[in-house]
Amino acid sequence: MLLSLPALQKLEAFGVELSSFAFLSQMPQLCELDFELYGMPPVTRAALLASAAAGHFARINNLALAAADLQSDELSALLSGMPQLTCLKLLYWGRLCSLRSLATAQLAASLTELTLGQCDALPLVELEHIQGLKCLRTLTLWESFTAPLPLGVQRLFTPGDGALLLPQLVKFQYRPPRVVVAAAEQ
Repeated sequence: MLLSLPALQKLEAFGVELSSFAFLSQMPQLCELDFELYGMPPVTRAALLASAAAGHFARINNLALAAADLQSDELSALLSGMPQLTCLKLLYWGRLCSLRSLATAQLAASLTELTLGQCDALPLVELEHIQGLKCLRTLTLWESFTAPLPLGVQRLFTPGDGALLLPQLVKFQYRPPRVVVAAAEQ
């Protein structure tokens, strides 16, 4: 059925279990993917990575992945197959412990929006990989990282304060990790 939708621009799929994403090449207008991958089976993980390598995601400019729990090298492989990516949202990635996959010349030149939502295994040192995204205009860090961002670091990303780390940034939204918020309320 999906093969008969050549004008489709956005695809949302929840609980995806696919052995191939090759059908995406039959959708020339598709530019936005929103996948929720809770409990992603190995066959879907392999298909996702193989499809990226085959160029099936080359036209994607907006990607939202919820609960994919790919390792950093797998995320790198996926993102390298998306040369036009401008918007990336990683949500509910409890095992993501590195953002080195963002430190590429391709993403530095194309990515304008980044959202990390409940990626709570990330150490603060991983912020260094965001600093290279010089085209970034919107940054949302929602309940991510293993510790709250120090106020001084938050100011380095805040547009009204000069956004010293990312001069193009016009919007920065931050909410500290839930564990820290809960501890502060007690």
